[in-house]
Amino acid sequence: MELHYFIGPTTGGYYYKIDKLLYPVAGRHTKDLMQVTYSSKLYLGFILAVLAAFLFTNGATLIGGRLIALIPVAAHLAVAVALLIKSKYVKWFVKGWALLFIVSFGLQLLAQILFLLSDATDKINYNTIVKSLLMCTIGVIIFVFADKTIILGKEISKIEEKDV
Repeated sequence: MELHYFIGPTTGGYYYKIDKLLYPVAGRHTKDLMQVTYSSKLYLGFILAVLAAFLFTNGATLIGGRLIALIPVAAHLAVAVALLIKSKYVKWFVKGWALLFIVSFGLQLLAQILFLLSDATDKINYNTIVKSLLMCTIGVIIFVFADKTIILGKEISKIEEKDV
């Protein structure tokens, strides 16, 4: 069983050659899946750890009977799958997920700040302020470092051309 790269009439990809027949390795778009590299394993581990934590908490909520938790579980799984299969859209998934983090927890933080400014001391929750600040910071870190650490195939060839 040999692994070959084959360019067909519509698309190219990696195929196994068995008895003069070609079998795709991972479907038609294998070429697109193999063009992503991560320059920092620490960043990838950080994202996967955050995803695992959220999948665990939202999965527990889902098992507890709240079906609304299906939406964040699906979003977290989509990002995790895009990261693990090295999809060419992984930057879009990660940046969109991080932007959702920033907006949702930023709105919680804004609400708490408005309660502070309006002297509504009975509605102020300092745990929510700390949690929102932490999650906004995590979202900003993920968003900013996505461009620096997730390198697509076209960007790799540009880097190689500069090195020559």
